[in-house]
Amino acid sequence: MRDFFKPHRSLAYGTKGMAATSHPLATLAALDALKAGGNAVDAAITASATLAVVEPQSTGIGGDCFALLWREKDGLRGLNASGRSSMKLDPEPLLGGPPLADTSAMTVTVPGAVDGWDMLMREYGKLGMERALQPAIKYAEEGFVVLPRVAFDWVTEVARLEKSAGSRAQLLVGGKAPSEGDIVRLPQLAKTLRAIAKHGRNAFYEGEIAQDIAATLNALGNPMSVEDLARHKRQWVTPITANYGGLDIAEIPPNGHGVTALIIMNILKRLKDRGSEAVSATRYHLLLEAARLAYAVRNTFVADPERSEVPVSHLLSDALADELASRIDPKRRRPELGPVPSPKKSDTIYLSVVDGDGLCVSFINSVFHSFGSGITTEKTGIW
Repeated sequence: MRDFFKPHRSLAYGTKGMAATSHPLATLAALDALKAGGNAVDAAITASATLAVVEPQSTGIGGDCFALLWREKDGLRGLNASGRSSMKLDPEPLLGGPPLADTSAMTVTVPGAVDGWDMLMREYGKLGMERALQPAIKYAEEGFVVLPRVAFDWVTEVARLEKSAGSRAQLLVGGKAPSEGDIVRLPQLAKTLRAIAKHGRNAFYEGEIAQDIAATLNALGNPMSVEDLARHKRQWVTPITANYGGLDIAEIPPNGHGVTALIIMNILKRLKDRGSEAVSATRYHLLLEAARLAYAVRNTFVADPERSEVPVSHLLSDALADELASRIDPKRRRPELGPVPSPKKSDTIYLSVVDGDGLCVSFINSVFHSFGSGITTEKTGIW
């Protein structure tokens, strides 16, 4: 039980469903979807679309989505709705050179989110895409109040947004980020959402919206075509798991980055003293060192498994966890991580919703970096 003399939150309980998001408008939209007869998937898509408007720095329809779903009759399922680079992209000039700037158009891949929403709605949803997108359309058309955290993030991205004509026109006001309490409208994005609501996922991946995405990127050197967009397909995948604290933690497998969290947990299990105090130098130090090692492993091995050999069994092995844990000095930061152990040759927003029938959805919709690449289409309002 919490100490009621300290300013913390009490646990929330419910019998008909529960939704947790990073923005109150998205949480309310999710709960309204449940009250309207929808299930956890309806609520998750509704919340995700709402966040794509009211928390634009964190997500958007120009990104990807990943979902873990569980219900008793189906067990655990994973959806990977991330897109690939253009088929016309020549990788050779990009190899061996300096890292791409996070504002480079060459970093942009086909947005998979809308296609993922479509798949989830088709297999699980009750309300349909048109109903799910209504709150997002409303806030994009009528406006939403910029909350403190959104304002805090937005102002730090002005320099990146200034580089794109579409971002300057739609995401900045007089060259500045909106302030806390301002009301922001996104009319071009509202039109795009209305088209998706009326005509479904094909409205995004074919026709005028796809043409605008391709034209915007082509002008900046990315050869993405309308064919690349039309070709995109989501995938059902088998989740990967690791046990921590008596719980089996599930993640989407590579090319998703969830394996990084599992590696961190596997390392921490091997550290005898993880710091007894949650807020302590010891705890922070060990968590940071474990994360540094796990992210180094991610950077070395995580890729598209259809194009590269990704050794998932090695990444989740006891041998790798033992080796990485042995590198951590409990008293000081290790300046050099050293080579990442290789296998023997034979390698955003988050929200969750549970409904009264026991359908559970763990959901990520991501543009990877704040406002993605910072590039926004001028006609359709997609960053």
